[in-house]
Amino acid sequence: MSPSEIRGSLVATNVLMITGGQFISYLVNLAFTQVPGTWRWMLGVSGVPAVVQFFLMLLLPESPRWLYINNRESEAIIVLGKIYDFDRLDDEVALLTAQSEQDRQKRDDVSYGHVFKSKEIRLAFLAGAGLQ
Repeated sequence: MSPSEIRGSLVATNVLMITGGQFISYLVNLAFTQVPGTWRWMLGVSGVPAVVQFFLMLLLPESPRWLYINNRESEAIIVLGKIYDFDRLDDEVALLTAQSEQDRQKRDDVSYGHVFKSKEIRLAFLAGAGLQ
């Protein structure tokens, strides 16, 4: 979750980091072309960032929306407090409250039967299931 005023720049930075990571991966693999057991080293080194990312993701807080939906409002407010200024925090909590209530009402009104009544959704489901 990010403040809306910097969300676009965060997405652009994410794309830039992915592209840069692919380039660095190419350079690392190029360095291992002369090493015995080339593919083993390439595969092993490529797993290091994934392992580091896994352990760092364990330190991330839960989504404020998820916390709020699961009746952990105080934890959600603490997480929002880390993202937004104190002046804006009340507005974001009010918005989260309203959105959560709307989500609860929508979730109560929908069943699996409603999902497949739409022809477009049935076709999308069949296409997705067929590709598996």
